Amino acid sequence: MRNDILSRTEASQHSIVLARRFCNSESERVIDSLGLTQLSVAQRYQDMKMFSSSFNLHLLEVTAIAIHDMAANLFATFHPDGEPRRSDSDECGFHPDGMISLSTACYINYSRYPRGLADVAGYWAEVQIFGGVVVFNRGPEEGTRRVSATIPGKWSDGHPTDDSFSQCHDAYIHPRFPRQLFQLSESQLAKFSQIGSSRESQSGQPLGLPFACEPGAPRVDHIAAFRDLNIYRDRYERYITSPRWGHYVVRLEDHPELRELIKQANEMYDAKERSGQ
Repeated sequence: MRNDILSRTEASQHSIVLARRFCNSESERVIDSLGLTQLSVAQRYQDMKMFSSSFNLHLLEVTAIAIHDMAANLFATFHPDGEPRRSDSDECGFHPDGMISLSTACYINYSRYPRGLADVAGYWAEVQIFGGVVVFNRGPEEGTRRVSATIPGKWSDGHPTDDSFSQCHDAYIHPRFPRQLFQLSESQLAKFSQIGSSRESQSGQPLGLPFACEPGAPRVDHIAAFRDLNIYRDRYERYITSPRWGHYVVRLEDHPELRELIKQANEMYDAKERSGQ
């Protein structure tokens, strides 16, 4: 595990040099290779009325795919042979199973991904920006469609994936650790759609990224979401074969009710301290 990478809060000088070199020479090639050029998802976004609920959902879908693809392409460009090993210590650049450090739990099945390890880095990038992997309620009609366990991008009946049937009924965030997904509210999606627009500049409100679970937001078990409720972005992204194991990792930012309860308890404690009791 490259903890020296994961612990960074700012870009290194070497990364800055590489980024500038990339912007000057490779950016157009990487942008041209984004999956949006082959997907009808971009057309669905363009067909929606500006700032409508459907527009906001499809805008998030387009953005998530673009962020994922760009991160994956960048990783493949700079690290075609996988994550680099450290030469100044015994720490290995690869996990025992070949995994990379820029990964997030539940999205490490690189043998099923079109770009392999590069897609693992793409999911990691989503977590850094959105607070988790962006997934959608694809609707009950998706229940009969199952991706092949051996051929990424093929359904079990042998037909190629047709994303024209992939609907966006609701948007969810799957946080870094294997715990519950939370649904994004209409207000969160509306605020996201206004980033960079004149509406956003006039409001003066923060961007709202990464997304956080709001009080009362619907939450869904991460296994049931994928296996039973058709909540995902691509069917190949996960493969669930075993029952649940371990316990959820509970963080305050994902449980606003618990966060408020602890806040009230701290305020009561502080009040008692000030009163000398």
